[in-house]
Amino acid sequence: MEDQHLSTRENHALGARTVGFVKRICIALLVLLPTFAWAQASPSIAPSSQASALAYHVAPHAPRLTHNLSAAANFLEQGQCTIGLQLAACGLTPRLSIGSSVWLWESYGMANGSFRYKISENEFGDRWGFQAAYFKTYNKRRDGSLRHYDMEAMWLVLLRSYKLAPYYTLHLNFQTNWYFNDKMPFSLRRPIPGRSRAQVNFSTLHEVDLVNGWFILGEIGLLDFVQPLLYVHSGASIGRATKHWSWHAGVSVTGTPKALFSPTRRIDYQQILRTTAEGFDQPLSYTSASYDYGLHPEFSLQFYF
Repeated sequence: MEDQHLSTRENHALGARTVGFVKRICIALLVLLPTFAWAQASPSIAPSSQASALAYHVAPHAPRLTHNLSAAANFLEQGQCTIGLQLAACGLTPRLSIGSSVWLWESYGMANGSFRYKISENEFGDRWGFQAAYFKTYNKRRDGSLRHYDMEAMWLVLLRSYKLAPYYTLHLNFQTNWYFNDKMPFSLRRPIPGRSRAQVNFSTLHEVDLVNGWFILGEIGLLDFVQPLLYVHSGASIGRATKHWSWHAGVSVTGTPKALFSPTRRIDYQQILRTTAEGFDQPLSYTSASYDYGLHPEFSLQFYF
């Protein structure tokens, strides 16, 4: 009899997890499919519009860095390099670029490297790209009362960019991440009870050209949508690009739906865990995680040569 009760509880738990997983997939599809369908249905700028697109950019501008989560399928030219607050990188071939985040080395004590590969590009400027990055902390010092970062992860990103107007490009990001160690990761890995080592994200980045090299970036997406808790991610920034310089500044936020709609109850649960020795490697509170949110600075200052 007791075995039957245990079996019933296990079946109920499995059923609840299955229903939760299906709900998250449905939410992801509700966000993903309309965006993808709209991009497919919206014509890219025609060749006759390319002249106006080129005229719109009075002077050539450097490739732009974008947000922490959402990347753009922008590529360095062969032999072109950049150095700055965020990144040191070079274009090895017309399709392949490699780089490393200076900011993560200095501020996070995190060794890292990445490459970006251009899969294809059509005559309208629509692109497919692929990016892979590896992160591993090497410095476990403490920052005052806060525990320093302690993580190892691999990120794989499929990029799709649509040039929908001379001044507007839509970038779709399909991301899968694997965390070998997430005792105290960076803020795009949230403290979710019962989380798996895998993480799946989908986000859109909207790149809008203004005048004289000025531009704005906006993003919206879903973080961890196959985990026990769903997170919404959004952000915005403004910047300017010239022939040899590019910068942008803004902010993004990641939070559960409860956190986003409960300003008096939300907390940055990750920062609270940074005051403990165990970090994420301890029993996590589902209630605290349900109201978890985090703010991320979005910035860059790069020189291109």
